[in-house]
Amino acid sequence: MNWTEQSPWTIGGWVISLLVAFFAGTYAHRLALSRDSIGRRRVFREFVLEFLDRMETQGRGLRDRDYGATIPEIHRRAVILAAEDIAFWKRGRFLKTLKRVEGYRAEDIRPNPGPSDTQEDREKRCEQMDAVRDRICGDLRRLIRLAQ
Repeated sequence: MNWTEQSPWTIGGWVISLLVAFFAGTYAHRLALSRDSIGRRRVFREFVLEFLDRMETQGRGLRDRDYGATIPEIHRRAVILAAEDIAFWKRGRFLKTLKRVEGYRAEDIRPNPGPSDTQEDREKRCEQMDAVRDRICGDLRRLIRLAQ
């Protein structure tokens, strides 16, 4: 029997079967992409949260090389994440917050007293440093929130 001799219901059944298979495969593929995206965002949030926890617990004891080594790693991970996994309506805010985090220098978070500094100068410098650290922590929290 030739396919042209088959009833139209049989041909329609094949077409419906092919359409169902196509849409089921597409749906499964989108689920896999979504699961991978969720995993990458979770890893990024955990990395930033770990650094944020170190900044808050160590306070003024955070070493420059810890800060200097972690910020480029956050940038590397965030750029990959922004390109692939951050929704387009959040991407601008995410990248702007990332740029602000990168703008802080290690010198901004450590007291650098000079030999002729008075106690008042040191206290003022420590207050400024704490204010900068609070801004950095707020920006890191915002990155975490935007990466959800």
